[in-house]
Amino acid sequence: MKKLFFSAFVCLLAFVGHAQEFSNSATSTDFQKEQYAIYPGCESKKTAVAQQKCFGEKFNKFLNQHFNNELPGKLELKGRLTMYIFFKINKDGVIENVRTRTPHPELDQEIKRVLESFPKVKPASQKGKPISIMCTIPFIFTVV
Repeated sequence: MKKLFFSAFVCLLAFVGHAQEFSNSATSTDFQKEQYAIYPGCESKKTAVAQQKCFGEKFNKFLNQHFNNELPGKLELKGRLTMYIFFKINKDGVIENVRTRTPHPELDQEIKRVLESFPKVKPASQKGKPISIMCTIPFIFTVV
C-alpha cells in the first residue's frame, strides 16, 4: 500500500494593491503597519512573523485533512513530488484565482477543489485598509 507524506511551507506573501497605495511618494513608515492575512485561530499571535507561520501551519493542516491522499497513487505517481499553489486572498478574505503547477492535471483539479472550501480569513491590511495579497506555497509530498 502506498503511503503519502505531505509538507507545506509558510505562505510567501506578496502585497498587491492599487497604484495609489504604492505610489512613489510612499515612505518607509507607510509600510510599517502592514498586516498579513490572518487564519481563524491565529489572531492571538503577537507578531506578523508568528501570524504568518500560524497561517502556514493551518494551511498545511487544512490541505492534509481535505486532500484526496489516494489520488497520487491512482495516478501512478512515485517518489518526491512538488506542487506549487498560487492564489490571491482578496479584500474580503476569500481565496480566489487559484493556479497550480503540479505533475498531473488531476492534482491541479484536486488542489482547486480543496481550496474552494478553504475558510474565510481576516484579509491583509495596509494603513488600516484591507488589501489583496498573492500567496505562493510549495507543497511537497512523497508517494512510497
